[in-house]
Amino acid sequence: MRLITTENVIAIIEEKQKALCPVDGRQYVYGDDRIRLDAWDEILGVIDNIPTIDAEPVRHGKWVKNGSDDTVVYCDQCLMPQDAVCNYCPNCGAKMDLV
Repeated sequence: MRLITTENVIAIIEEKQKALCPVDGRQYVYGDDRIRLDAWDEILGVIDNIPTIDAEPVRHGKWVKNGSDDTVVYCDQCLMPQDAVCNYCPNCGAKMDLV
C-alpha cells in the first residue's frame, strides 16, 4: 500500500488547472473556460473530502532470546520481555520480520 497526502495531489491538480485553464487575471471566467474551471474545482472538492488516516512508519524488529532461558524473549526495539513470540511486539508495535 502506498500513502500519499491530499495536499500533494491537490498541488499537482492545481498546477495542471493553471496550465489548462489560464484565467489571465480576469475577475470572472466565461464560457468553456468557466465549465473547465468548475470541473477542476469539483475535482479538488472531492479530493479534499476523501477520508484520511494518521500513518506512521512501520518499525521492524526481531525477537531476541534471553541467554539460557528460552522461555523468555525480548523485542530488540523496546527491550520488553515477552512470554510468547508473535508477529508484532505487543508493547511497541514493531513488526517482527527481521532475522
